[in-house]
Amino acid sequence: MRALIALKESNAATLKGQAVAGEAMKTEDMYGKAAQPAGLCGSSSLGAGIQLGAQAGREIHAAMREKQLEHAHTPKKPVEFLQRVLAEDQPSERESLDALFPLQSTLTEDQVAQAHEAVKTLANPRPLPVVTEEQKETPAGQTYAAARKIHEERIAAVMESLNNHVVYHAPTLPEDVTTWAENQWSEAGGSGTPPGIVDGKLSEAGLYRLLSQMRVGNPNWFAQIATATDTGLLRELVIMQAFQMAQEHGLAGQAGRHCLAGFPYPYGRHDRQGHGRPLHAHGRRTAVGGELYGNRPSRDFGSPAPDRCQ
Repeated sequence: MRALIALKESNAATLKGQAVAGEAMKTEDMYGKAAQPAGLCGSSSLGAGIQLGAQAGREIHAAMREKQLEHAHTPKKPVEFLQRVLAEDQPSERESLDALFPLQSTLTEDQVAQAHEAVKTLANPRPLPVVTEEQKETPAGQTYAAARKIHEERIAAVMESLNNHVVYHAPTLPEDVTTWAENQWSEAGGSGTPPGIVDGKLSEAGLYRLLSQMRVGNPNWFAQIATATDTGLLRELVIMQAFQMAQEHGLAGQAGRHCLAGFPYPYGRHDRQGHGRPLHAHGRRTAVGGELYGNRPSRDFGSPAPDRCQ
């Protein structure tokens, strides 16, 4: 009888132990090291930081747009705009290149200002003369005003595309995200300054560069994937798919801007519809521009751009 009781208690203890062990294994599979993908820790601050960064980016974009529109509608002579391009305070060729295509994916505050000036120089170096209200009363003035409006709107589309590119690389993410990035880079086995961080600042472009380097550019990541639990792999897939969706959303917006920026310009000798004739009279003075400044029309704008949306 005692033997039966002892056997029953032993079986109960074994079953209880197995249940405890199974619960421990389940907890380990759900919350252990192998179930925690790189970048998951502190991700709540990352999400909030991305929202704040997006708001800061919109503010920078709006400020650039406002100043560029003011630049386009300032009543100056063409020579005054050229003097701006040649001024000593304008960024050099090297500075403009670094500001538009940063090697570390994130711009400094000074480079954001240099990029803004570079956009004006590249897209609209010499805005066309502004027509006065008195000149708009004449047929030639009305024709010129209409052609100038079309020209400036298409130039604005080009500048918007460049502005979006600059904002993508601007250091808009808050310090919380930078701190998170440094911790995650260290946890992933990286050393030194994480990719995308410049002067302690991080841009949206820099963030995606960091997330990429933490994975496909990190030998440790492949080892972690090989030893991860099913839960860990699912979490990694969800994280990567979320960032992929965010990037695709941004790329779709950029593609739309590039298509708008690629519309053929309505001026020049290649325009068969004649919209550009008031601006370029092929050696003769323009109807309005010649009266204003007595100069020959500019041919600096060249041939119309191909329509990349077709």
